[in-house]
Amino acid sequence: YLGGAVVGGVVLEKLAGGTHRVLVGLTVLAGAGYAGLPNAKNLVLICAAAGCAGFTEGFGDTATNVLLIWLTKTDMEFYLHAMHAGFAVGAFFGPLILNTLPYDTSFYLLSTFLFALALLLSITTQPSRPQSPTDQRPHTTGWAMTALTMSILLLYVGLEQGYGGLLYTMSSDSQYANMTEATASGVTMTFWGTMALGRVLAGPLSTHCGLVGMRMVLTGLLLMITSFVLQFTYPDQPLYLWICASLQGIGQAPIFPATVAALEHHRPITGSTATAVMVGSASGGIILPPLLAYVYGTIKSTRELAAILLSLTGTVAGIALVFVVMSKRELPPTEHHIELDSQDSEIEVFDSSIPEAD
Repeated sequence: YLGGAVVGGVVLEKLAGGTHRVLVGLTVLAGAGYAGLPNAKNLVLICAAAGCAGFTEGFGDTATNVLLIWLTKTDMEFYLHAMHAGFAVGAFFGPLILNTLPYDTSFYLLSTFLFALALLLSITTQPSRPQSPTDQRPHTTGWAMTALTMSILLLYVGLEQGYGGLLYTMSSDSQYANMTEATASGVTMTFWGTMALGRVLAGPLSTHCGLVGMRMVLTGLLLMITSFVLQFTYPDQPLYLWICASLQGIGQAPIFPATVAALEHHRPITGSTATAVMVGSASGGIILPPLLAYVYGTIKSTRELAAILLSLTGTVAGIALVFVVMSKRELPPTEHHIELDSQDSEIEVFDSSIPEAD
C-alpha cells in the first residue's frame, strides 16, 4: 500500500493525459489480486495476491484524492467529503459481507465489482487536468504546512484504525464493560456506522454551515476528546461505551477530507504533495494500531488506554492549531485599489475579496 501511494503521486506528475488508462489497468490488477487470494495455496502466492491488492489500493487512494481536487475546484471540500463517505460505507458493509457470505464468494464478489468498475472507466472520457500556472497563493511555508498535514493524518489514521480495531476487545473486557460478543460487535458496528453517517453529513455542513477546513477538523477533535474523557471516567459502564463509540464515529468522520481541503486552500495539491500526505497517513495506519494493541495487551486497562488515546488526540489538536496560526500568517495582504482626489486628498480604498482562511 505504501509503495502504491508513493508511485501514484509520481505517475500523476508525469502523465498529464494518461492517468485514466493507468487507473483502468490498476483496477483490473486489484480485481485479479482479490480473485487470487482464495486460490492462493502457499505463502508466495498469498503475498503476491495481497501485494497486488495493497499496491493498487495505495495508488488509488492517492490518485482519487488528487484527481477529485483537480476536477472540483468549486465546492471541492463537499466532493471530498462525499468521496470519503463512500470509503466509510465500504468499511461498514465490508465486514458484514465477509461474515455473511462464504469466504471464497466474498472475494469473488469484490473482484467482480472491480472488473465492472474498470469497464466503466474504460468507456468514459479522460478528464483533463486544469491548468494552474496562474495560482497566486503564497507558498512561503508550503512544505511546513504539508509536514503539519502529514503529522495530523499520521496520528488521526492511527487513532481511527487503532480505536476501531480495539473497540470490540475493550467492550468485551471482563474487567470493565464485560459485554457479550454480539453486543461488543454491535458497539463496533456503531462506531463504523456513525462514521459513515458523519461523512455523509459533513458535505452539507461544509457547504451550508461554514464548517470548512480546520474549523471542521477542530470540531471533530473536540468530539473525540469528549468521548475519551467519558471513557476514562466511566470505563466499566456499557451505556457510555455506546455513547463514546458514536461520538468517536461522528468526530473522526470529517477529519481526513477536511485536513486535505485545508492544505489545498493554502498550496496547490500536486502529485508530490499528495504522495507526502498519503505516506503520512499510511504510516500512521502501519505504526499506531499494532503499537496500541501491544500497549493494551500489556496494561490490560481500558481506562489507561483511554488516557493514552486522549493524549494522542490532544497532540493532533495542538498540531491543527499550529496549522491555523501558520495559515493566518501566510494570508496575502488585502489588495487595494486607491484613487486620490486632488481636491480634498481623500483616499478611497476598495478591498478586494480574499479567500477566507481556515
